[in-house]
Amino acid sequence: MKPTTRSKTTKAKNAAIVVAEAALDECQRLQHIAMAAYFKAERRGFAPGGELDDWLVAEQEFEAGGDLARMAI
Repeated sequence: MKPTTRSKTTKAKNAAIVVAEAALDECQRLQHIAMAAYFKAERRGFAPGGELDDWLVAEQEFEAGGDLARMAI
Protein backbone atom coordinates (compact mmCIF):
# COMPACT_ATOMS: atom_id res chain seq x y z
CA MET A 1 0.00 0.00 0.00
CA LYS A 2 1.01 3.54 -0.71
CA PRO A 3 1.39 5.73 2.40
CA THR A 4 -1.11 8.55 2.74
CA THR A 5 0.47 11.96 2.16
CA ARG A 6 -0.93 15.42 1.95
CA SER A 7 -0.93 17.11 -1.36
CA LYS A 8 1.24 20.15 -1.96
CA THR A 9 -1.93 22.22 -2.25
CA THR A 10 -3.14 21.13 1.19
CA LYS A 11 0.28 21.86 2.71
CA ALA A 12 0.32 25.30 1.09
CA LYS A 13 -3.19 26.05 2.37
CA ASN A 14 -2.25 24.96 5.88
CA ALA A 15 0.89 27.11 5.76
CA ALA A 16 -1.19 30.09 4.62
CA ILE A 17 -3.58 29.56 7.54
CA VAL A 18 -0.68 29.49 10.01
CA VAL A 19 0.71 32.73 8.55
CA ALA A 20 -2.72 34.40 8.65
CA GLU A 21 -3.24 33.36 12.27
CA ALA A 22 0.18 34.71 13.24
CA ALA A 23 -0.61 38.00 11.52
CA LEU A 24 -3.94 38.18 13.36
CA ASP A 25 -2.21 37.47 16.66
CA GLU A 26 0.31 40.24 15.96
CA CYS A 27 -2.50 42.61 15.00
CA GLN A 28 -4.34 41.82 18.24
CA ARG A 29 -1.13 42.26 20.22
CA LEU A 30 -0.55 45.68 18.70
CA GLN A 31 -4.17 46.68 19.35
CA HIS A 32 -3.86 45.77 23.03
CA ILE A 33 -0.59 47.68 23.37
CA ALA A 34 -2.02 50.70 21.56
CA MET A 35 -5.06 50.77 23.80
CA ALA A 36 -2.98 50.51 26.96
CA ALA A 37 -0.63 53.23 25.68
CA TYR A 38 -3.64 55.45 24.95
CA PHE A 39 -4.92 55.03 28.52
CA LYS A 40 -1.47 55.85 29.87
CA ALA A 41 -1.38 59.02 27.75
CA GLU A 42 -4.88 59.90 28.89
CA ARG A 43 -3.77 59.66 32.53
CA ARG A 44 -0.92 62.05 31.69
CA GLY A 45 -3.42 64.49 30.21
CA PHE A 46 -2.03 63.79 26.72
CA ALA A 47 0.95 66.02 27.47
CA PRO A 48 3.33 65.87 24.50
CA GLY A 49 6.63 64.07 24.71
CA GLY A 50 5.64 60.88 26.54
CA GLU A 51 4.14 58.90 23.69
CA LEU A 52 7.12 56.60 23.17
CA ASP A 53 7.42 55.90 26.88
CA ASP A 54 3.68 55.12 27.04
CA TRP A 55 4.06 52.65 24.19
CA LEU A 56 7.21 51.00 25.53
CA VAL A 57 5.77 50.56 29.03
CA ALA A 58 2.51 49.16 27.61
CA GLU A 59 4.48 46.79 25.38
CA GLN A 60 6.64 45.63 28.29
CA GLU A 61 3.55 45.03 30.42
CA PHE A 62 1.88 43.08 27.61
CA GLU A 63 4.95 40.90 27.10
CA ALA A 64 4.99 40.22 30.86
CA GLY A 65 1.51 38.75 30.49
CA GLY A 66 -0.53 41.69 31.62
CA ASP A 67 -4.21 41.92 30.89
CA LEU A 68 -5.61 45.08 29.37
CA ALA A 69 -7.35 46.23 32.55
CA ARG A 70 -4.12 46.03 34.57
CA MET A 71 -1.98 47.49 31.77
CA ALA A 72 -4.07 50.65 31.67
CA ILE A 73 -3.57 51.40 35.36
